[in-house]
Amino acid sequence: PVYSLIRDILKPKITGILDERGFRYTWTGDPHPILRLERFPKAAILFRSGDAPENIVGFDCSWAWIDEAPLCWHLCYVKVCQRIRVRDKVNQVFVTGTPEIASWCDKIWGKPELEGLPLDKGVRLYRGSTRLNKWTQINYVEDLAKTCSAEESAAVIDGKFVRSTKGRVYTGFSDENILNREWRKHDPVYISFDFNSSPGMHAIVAQQEDGKIYMIDEIYNKGCGEKYRDWE
Repeated sequence: PVYSLIRDILKPKITGILDERGFRYTWTGDPHPILRLERFPKAAILFRSGDAPENIVGFDCSWAWIDEAPLCWHLCYVKVCQRIRVRDKVNQVFVTGTPEIASWCDKIWGKPELEGLPLDKGVRLYRGSTRLNKWTQINYVEDLAKTCSAEESAAVIDGKFVRSTKGRVYTGFSDENILNREWRKHDPVYISFDFNSSPGMHAIVAQQEDGKIYMIDEIYNKGCGEKYRDWE
């Protein structure tokens, strides 16, 4: 989650659970919260935002949890895994989310499931259906199902991986289109720009060969601002 969600939703909810169960605790750090429980004086829980994964540095831990993983960049997962450096009886990375959009999670958990292949060593998949959540409002599942297709419903409600194109700009993209190709340094390079990336700048670098366009690089600068729109 981003820091506003940590502050407004996650922190109050965790505080309520700890109070209800009689735990003594302290919160420190702003805007990077740190939670310490009196019962476990040597341990601490650090909360970090996933919207800037390049800033997930400078600390070591024994386990980690990434929430809403399909909405995070793959770099977030990579950076978090790199921080698991404290030797413990159990070192784990928990990843939770709804597989309703195409994301990096598909390659780790979705593709093996859809193709009937085993997961990588050390990787596990657990699924929970919204239908089993006793805290949802009456008719919540039925109303949610009316807003999406049957395929999307399987993902959003039942947590199943599907061959969804939701969230993809190029809906026909397939991993089979990725090729190992030699860089042709003497050939022309074609660069296309899009300055509508929320805000930001997005560029595709391509070369042409035998009438086909090959995308060879992608450049993305998040939130670079209006001043870069004047580039020529």
